[in-house]
Amino acid sequence: MNDAIRVFLADGHIAVRDALCALIATAPDMEVVGGMADGDEVLETAQRLQPDVIVLDPVMFGDDDRAPTISLLRGLTQAQLLILTDEINRGEISTAIGAGVKGCLPKGIPAPDILQAIRALHRGESVYDPAAIDDAL
Repeated sequence: MNDAIRVFLADGHIAVRDALCALIATAPDMEVVGGMADGDEVLETAQRLQPDVIVLDPVMFGDDDRAPTISLLRGLTQAQLLILTDEINRGEISTAIGAGVKGCLPKGIPAPDILQAIRALHRGESVYDPAAIDDAL
């Protein structure tokens, strides 16, 4: 599938990556090109694979200030980043926006919304959790 949206999954929990992989497999316009649990490997592999969209939980990078790591990832690839994390708060949204991320959603959203967000990011649109975005801006 040459025109499929190439998605890379970066999450420290294998169950989450497996669930996202299964979800994306149901979308005929998407394909998973890789997945990682280690932050350092994510940086290297994303640069090599050049996916269209990277779905990641920044918690996997471990440090308190994730903006530099997210900015580095943005610099290594042209991929749009969709932050999918357990809790979204003012700090997460502000960090994401400051690092050039155009998508930030909670992991608890319905599965179809994740697919819609990936498509929207691929089209160049921004996707943020409406409950958190007003508080962050």
